[in-house]
Amino acid sequence: LKERLQEEIFRCRREGGRFAIIFLDLDHFKMVNDAYGHIVGDKVLKHITRILKEEVRGNETLSRFGGDEFLLLMPGADREQAEQALRRLCHAVAENPYCQKVGLPLKIGISGGVAEYPLEGDSIERLLQVADQQMYRQKG
Repeated sequence: LKERLQEEIFRCRREGGRFAIIFLDLDHFKMVNDAYGHIVGDKVLKHITRILKEEVRGNETLSRFGGDEFLLLMPGADREQAEQALRRLCHAVAENPYCQKVGLPLKIGISGGVAEYPLEGDSIERLLQVADQQMYRQKG
């Protein structure tokens, strides 16, 4: 994933382009693992991954970033387009409540943060920091 981000930075520097990233984190996922175990947690994670993949468009790249975190790379997108995509992703997950379907009394959603290259950062680290901080403000 970091290689793909670096490639996009090089491309944008060379051609004068832009891109956006969305940093996504599952809400209340730790509670699922703690209360119901990792087998159920893995099923929830697979379900949400499938939903997110269905929402990803042609030139976008979705990657799992950590335990319950994902990163969406949107070549050519600006902040407004990324925020629209974030709303679309949040809505798609909310409309497919896996936990309720299998009888778990928890609601899993996603929170996310957006960063635009080069407006909000010109390095992978800075873009991830901006998107991560915004995501935690959304969770707040």
